[in-house]
Amino acid sequence: MSDGSIRPGGETEGQTRQPWRVLCVDDEPDVVEVTAAFLGRESERLAPLTATSPTQALDMLATDGIDCVVSDYQMPEMNGLAFLNRVRSEYDDLPFILFTGQGSEEIASDAISEGVTEYLQKTSEPDQYRVLANSVENAIGSFRAERRVAALLHSAPYGLVIVDADGRVQQINDRLEALFGYSRGDLLGEPIDVLVPARCRDGHPLCARWDAATETGRAVEGASDFWGRRKDGSEFPIEVALAPSAPDNPSEIVASIRDVSVFKSRAQETEFAETLFENTQDALFVVAVDEATDEYRLERINPAYEAHTGLSNDQLRGRTLHDVFGDEEGTGILSRYRECVRKREPLEYEERVSVPAGAFYWETRIAPVIVDGTVQQLVGATRNITERKERERELTRQNERLEEFAAVVGHDLRNPLTVARGSLELARRSGRGEDFDRAAAAIERMDTLIDDLLTLARQGRVVAETEPVRLAPLVATVWETLDSETATLETTLEDDIVDADRARLQQLLENVLSNAVRHGGDAVTVRVGPLGDDAGFFVADDGDGIPASEREDVFHRGYSTSSAGTGFGLAIVEDIADAHGWTVAATESADGGARFEVTTRP
Repeated sequence: MSDGSIRPGGETEGQTRQPWRVLCVDDEPDVVEVTAAFLGRESERLAPLTATSPTQALDMLATDGIDCVVSDYQMPEMNGLAFLNRVRSEYDDLPFILFTGQGSEEIASDAISEGVTEYLQKTSEPDQYRVLANSVENAIGSFRAERRVAALLHSAPYGLVIVDADGRVQQINDRLEALFGYSRGDLLGEPIDVLVPARCRDGHPLCARWDAATETGRAVEGASDFWGRRKDGSEFPIEVALAPSAPDNPSEIVASIRDVSVFKSRAQETEFAETLFENTQDALFVVAVDEATDEYRLERINPAYEAHTGLSNDQLRGRTLHDVFGDEEGTGILSRYRECVRKREPLEYEERVSVPAGAFYWETRIAPVIVDGTVQQLVGATRNITERKERERELTRQNERLEEFAAVVGHDLRNPLTVARGSLELARRSGRGEDFDRAAAAIERMDTLIDDLLTLARQGRVVAETEPVRLAPLVATVWETLDSETATLETTLEDDIVDADRARLQQLLENVLSNAVRHGGDAVTVRVGPLGDDAGFFVADDGDGIPASEREDVFHRGYSTSSAGTGFGLAIVEDIADAHGWTVAATESADGGARFEVTTRP
């Protein structure tokens, strides 16, 4: 039986066909010469060589590339059976024909036991050499065919098993040993059923296909829904294909077996990933990448992404980032994608992106999908973190206010308190009215500071509920509460409406209007009107105005150009605007005075 190795005299695929070298061995020189001469004459394919002793023959086997040995039995150095045993120990299945005149049933039986290829007795008839030549050719041909089958068996990338008509294993390859954990000795001669679990035996569709292959002598499609059973009892999915081993022997089947557990696990992983993609609550997206052209196109989003953004697969598929998000935001997103591709590693970042559902803050993580060294896709997950960002902003504002409150308590309140205490002590000693007046003024300033601090504390909250508020009547109400006998209010407001927390909007107007009256002069004129496109409103006066270098400073807490002011009035205005999601800015009015613009739309 061949193990697929190259034997003496063996040809490899693609070589020029060479004569078969036959080594004739006999201790009688004349006999061995005659035998060699007849073999050469009977067949052009045979190239006989001679040896007059087994020792000489063994040396020639090692160097001369012999394809077959023809040996006598009775030789003084060692008999033919001992010589056969030596040959088999080194050249497993090299054709060996015992050609002897000392024939007996006992010798023939022993020769077969030792693995002789054929046993022939010498006669006095010349035809014996024709029979011998045919035997040599058949032996070498069979040996070569077996070697080719063995080479095919052992070079195949999948398991191969040859099964005879009785369903018993005749040959296996190394790959099948590795797949099932059996050795050749474990399987040869055993029923093929040992390789499959009981449920895959009788009645399985593969059994009918096996019968079809033996009946038709043709290869048939195997079965993919099939299982193998290893020596340790474990099972694994396999794919089986069937074919007769030779056209003239359809009952002998070659079964090729592939382990498909990897493919099944990959299919399961793909199915799991698809299920996760479609059902997760995180917004997921896939971007197709062409590194050669630096092109990025949106490929797919999941239902959660559609729900969070208001975008659909049909709106996104195949489009560039600029197509979907515009030039400014698209450029920002593209820079992140390029960074991820360049670094070839996951990237996390926060961004503010406008989508049909609104302008939100997003926390995004993208990762490259690399195939053969090239990034082919980016897979990303994004989450709306706008509420979290608002909480962070509010916490920042609260921390800033705490620091400001500490500064006010430590400085702004302590100073008038010191003045009040000192003035009262002087009043006790002197009894003068101006000392009492000074103490009263200090106490009044402390009261104003405390009111402003409490207002600031209340304004720190983000506005949760709003209502439509008509501006014109609210401005009129606020104006009536101000000490503004010499000031004039002019308004171009009509039916202008703002969605706001009414109480906090009223506080904003009180602070802006009182600031205009306080800093604009005795005969100041204050104008209130709408900004264009319903974007908000303005409050302007014709006073001295605010220097351009100080227009941002006026909203800082504690900033004031008046000794009577606390410096918190406009800071409160900015806090109220910020809590609504608005912006407020100081600029110059048409009359050269101060103008405050409250923008209520993004």
